[in-house]
Amino acid sequence: MIAKLAPSGSQIMEIRSPIPGRIRFVAQTGANLAQGSELAVIDRATEQVWEALRALYLIGQPEDISSIQPYERDLPDVSNDVRQQAEQTEKAIRAKSEK
Repeated sequence: MIAKLAPSGSQIMEIRSPIPGRIRFVAQTGANLAQGSELAVIDRATEQVWEALRALYLIGQPEDISSIQPYERDLPDVSNDVRQQAEQTEKAIRAKSEK
């Protein structure tokens, strides 16, 4: 569950994420939100990133490289396995595009 909303005159609604991950941002408790406002930002789960990188290794295009490179950095939220897969994925895409 990400949040509970209490629209004026309505019952409380629970907002749940359809994907696993870690909540990076969620609106403040008691905030008045307009329709279409950003309620929360969820970072992808490691397993999702890993599987996406594996898929891009096989079918990735040069325009995908900019989405891969953030996972190549040595950051606390990026596991060594994901970082290595990102590096291998970028190399594979570059090799295919050079042919």
